[in-house]
Amino acid sequence: MEKDVFSQMQYDGAEPYVFISYSHADRSRVKSLLGFLYQNGVRFWYDEGIYMGEEWREKIDGRLRDSKSFVLFMSNGVEQRPEVIRELKMAMKKRDADPEHYKILIVLLEYVAISHLFKNEPEIIALFEKLQYLSLPKYGGITTPFLRAFFNRHVFPDYLKDPQRSTGSLLQKKLAGLDGDTSLDNYNSLYDDNTYIYPLARPALCKVNDISFHAVRMGETDPNTVYPLCMDNQWCPPEVFSEPSFKAKGLLAEDIAQKRNHIQRLEIFRALLHNWQLLINRASVFNTEAYTRLYTSPDEKEAFGELLDNGSLVIYLMYEYDPCQIPEFGVKPEMKLWREFCRKHTPYCIKFDWEDADNEELERSKKLSTRFRELLLTTADDPFRIEILCDAMDIPADQRDAFRLVWQDIRKQVIQCNENVPINKISDYKRQRFYEQYIVKDGTPVPECIVDYDKPFSVELKQIVDFVYAINLPLALGVQPMINYDNPLRKYLFLERRGNEQLRVLSVDELYCSVISFMPDFIRQDMFVADAPTLDLDKVNRIRKLPEWHSYMEAVDAGRKRSGLNEIDFSDVAAVWTRYRALTEQCSRLFPEMNWRQTSGSVSFIYHFGEYMLICVYDAAANKLRIRRNTDNILSSRARENMTIDFVCGNIFETNIKENCFLIEQRLFDGLMLEQSGIAYEKILQALMEYDHEFVDGEERA
Repeated sequence: MEKDVFSQMQYDGAEPYVFISYSHADRSRVKSLLGFLYQNGVRFWYDEGIYMGEEWREKIDGRLRDSKSFVLFMSNGVEQRPEVIRELKMAMKKRDADPEHYKILIVLLEYVAISHLFKNEPEIIALFEKLQYLSLPKYGGITTPFLRAFFNRHVFPDYLKDPQRSTGSLLQKKLAGLDGDTSLDNYNSLYDDNTYIYPLARPALCKVNDISFHAVRMGETDPNTVYPLCMDNQWCPPEVFSEPSFKAKGLLAEDIAQKRNHIQRLEIFRALLHNWQLLINRASVFNTEAYTRLYTSPDEKEAFGELLDNGSLVIYLMYEYDPCQIPEFGVKPEMKLWREFCRKHTPYCIKFDWEDADNEELERSKKLSTRFRELLLTTADDPFRIEILCDAMDIPADQRDAFRLVWQDIRKQVIQCNENVPINKISDYKRQRFYEQYIVKDGTPVPECIVDYDKPFSVELKQIVDFVYAINLPLALGVQPMINYDNPLRKYLFLERRGNEQLRVLSVDELYCSVISFMPDFIRQDMFVADAPTLDLDKVNRIRKLPEWHSYMEAVDAGRKRSGLNEIDFSDVAAVWTRYRALTEQCSRLFPEMNWRQTSGSVSFIYHFGEYMLICVYDAAANKLRIRRNTDNILSSRARENMTIDFVCGNIFETNIKENCFLIEQRLFDGLMLEQSGIAYEKILQALMEYDHEFVDGEERA
C-alpha cells in the first residue's frame, strides 16, 4: 500500500494556501467539504496540522498570518468555540490591511442568528452586513449548485497544487455545465470513476495481493451512517432471558439462534431502507448468520455485491489492513467464501488509522475501551447513573443498594487487574473477564453465554455492559448507533451527555408553542404497511434505486439537519410523512407478495424528558389523540436535563415496529431542557389537550 495515498490533507509548505476555521462540533460536515477541496488539488491548512509538542495557539497564529485566504465554516457551535471568533478577527485585520488580495469566505452550515451569536462583537456583525457569504440551507444542503458556488466564488484556483493538471480545472468546467441542477441525482457524473454513494468523498483505491478495496478515512462516511446495536455477537433480545431453552443452552439453543437471526436480519433491512450507509464490523461478516447469508445466498449475494461496490455497506477493519486478512479468532468456512466474494467486488473499508501502524493498535483500543472502562470504574460512585440504570432495568427500590454494591466490587476487580499494567498499555480487563466473573456459569465458554442466574443481577449487568460495549464502535467512528425507541437503555446514552454545553438548550415555552401550532392534517390518507418477513436484500436494493426512495431520503436528511439547529420545527414531519407514504404506495405496487395492507394515517411522537417518556399518536381517521405516559416520580427537581423528540410515520401502539421495516423513528430534536423535566412534561400534556381531537389516555397508559 502506498503511503502517500493517505497523506494528511493539510498543506504545510510555503506556497499560497487557504486557512480553514471551524467549530469542532461540525467536524464531520467540514471534513467532507475539505475532502472535496483536497481531491481537487486545493492547498489549505486546518488545525489537524498541529503536531505533538507544538504550541497550538502559536502554530495557528503563524499559519493564519502566512495564509493568502480565509474560509470560515460557521454554525451555532461557534458560540462555544471562542477560538473561531479570535481567528476571524485576525483574518479581518489582514483583510483590512490588504483588501484587494486577502479574501474572506464565510460558509453558513445552518441557519445562524448573526445578531444574537455575535451580540458582543459589533465589528463581526458589521462584517456580515457588507460581506457576501454562502448559506448551505439556501441550496438545500450539500448539492451541486452549492458546490459550484463554493468552488467558483472564491479564488481556489490560486491555491491549486498544479493548476494545469489538477482535476480542479476539469471540475470547474463540469460544475459550470450543470446549470439548473438542484439535486444530487447527477452529482456522481462529476467523477466518472467513482460510484461511492456519499458524493463528497473519494476514498483511495488500494490493492493487497488479489483483493481491491477503497480505504475510507474518518469523516468520509455519510454523516448519518448507522450501526445496528443488535449486531453485537453477545446481544440478546430482553425477552429471551426468561425462556427455558436460553437458560439451559444459552446462545446455542436453536430457537434462540433463530430468533436472534430474524431480528438482526430485519434490522439490517431497516437500516438500509432509512439510511444511505450501514457500518458493518468485519468480525460480524463471519460471526453473524444474518450477514453470512447475504453473501452466500444465491438470491441475495448479487444485491449484497452491489451495495458493497457503491459504499452502502462500509466494513470496519480493526487489526486488519484489508477486508480478507486472516482474523485473530482463526479461519472459518465463511472466510473462504468471503475472499472469493471480495475478488469479484471492491468493498469500502474504514479504519481508525491507515497510516501509523505502530500507534494504531493503542489508539484504536483507547477509543474503544474508554467508555467501557469508565462505566466499570465510576458507576458505583455516581448515584445519578445508578438511578438511571435501575429505572431502565426495573430494579426494585429495596434492591438498589445491593445493585450499587455489585458495582463497587466490579470497580475493585478492574483496579486489581490493572495494577501492574503500564500507563501506556491497554487495559487487561476485557468484557470476557467481566462475563466470567459476573454473568456466565463458572467453567462454561463465554461465547455460549449460559447465564448464571444465581449471580447477583447477572441479567441486568449483561444487558447494560453489552449496550455500552456495542455503542463504543459507532461513537468512536462518528457513526450513529441504531437504537429502537423502546430500548430501555437508550435513556442512559442520552442522559450521559448531561453538562455538554454544545447541546442545544430549549425553553418549555418554545416547545409549547411548537407543539400547539402543529396541525397534522396531512395524515388523513391511509398508510401502507407490509409484512416484513417476506422482505429480502434483493427487494431492499431495488427499493433503494426508486426515485421515491431518493426523494424520501432527501426529506429525512433535511429533517436530520434541522435537528441540529437552535430551533424546533415540526414542519419536516409533513415532508417525511408524505414522501414515505409515496414510497410505500409504490412498493405495494412493485412487491404485492409482501402482503401490503392499508391502515389509517397516523404519526407518533416520542418525547423524552430526562428520565420520563411520553408517547402521543395522532390518528386522523379516528380523530383521536392517544397518549401513553409514565407518571411515577414525575416532578423531577433537576434542570437542564436531556430532551429528545422522535417521530414515527405510523401508529406505534398498533404496529409492531420491530417486525415492520417500513417504520422507523426520526430525530426531530436533541438537546437540553432549560426548565425542570416535570414542568416540561406537564406543559406538553397541556398543549396536547388543546387539540381538536378526542383525547384518549387511560387505556393507553404504560
